Amino acid sequence: MKEFEDILLERFGEGRPILVGDILSLFPDVSRVTVYQRINSAISKGSLERYGRGVYCIPRQGLFGKVPLSAESVIERKFIACGDEVFGYYSGLALENRAGLSEQVPAVLEITTNASSKGVRSLGPAGGWKDVVIRKPRCEVTAENVDVLRFLDAVSAISPKKWARRHFAAWPALRVRRAETVPSPMLTIIRQRPRRG
Repeated sequence: MKEFEDILLERFGEGRPILVGDILSLFPDVSRVTVYQRINSAISKGSLERYGRGVYCIPRQGLFGKVPLSAESVIERKFIACGDEVFGYYSGLALENRAGLSEQVPAVLEITTNASSKGVRSLGPAGGWKDVVIRKPRCEVTAENVDVLRFLDAVSAISPKKWARRHFAAWPALRVRRAETVPSPMLTIIRQRPRRG
């Protein structure tokens, strides 16, 4: 039988956030107590590190020692996506900055995610941001509708009088980067809109 650490390494790899729920789902026939004992044993051996409450990682060795896990990768794993499953997206100024709509770098990171059960919840400071705020989406976020939801958030944040060509040109930056990108219906509508004079 494979060792606990080998199973985690094979499934998740090095230097990536691993949530405790992911570990528990890997061992459905093993009791929670036993899984937590194995986690603690792996931490004491040094083959697993605790990043924060319920977040672990297999340490990756770099040129100068262990490479720390970034706060952004943990936030993305917890609130935005896991592999092909998308359940959230950056919103607010973070969305505008990533899309090129604004040059302002946000001090507060806003994320709209299915993981939020309340309207708006503050998680406190993390990874260089003064605060991380998660919002409940108006409808469930999926890989199929995340592009449209991002676009609608970006459109609703800017006054219609201030819209310019650069805002429409930034649309491709709002899209999820995945291996098989399917043209979005919203992008088709934007491209077909009549140009003014």
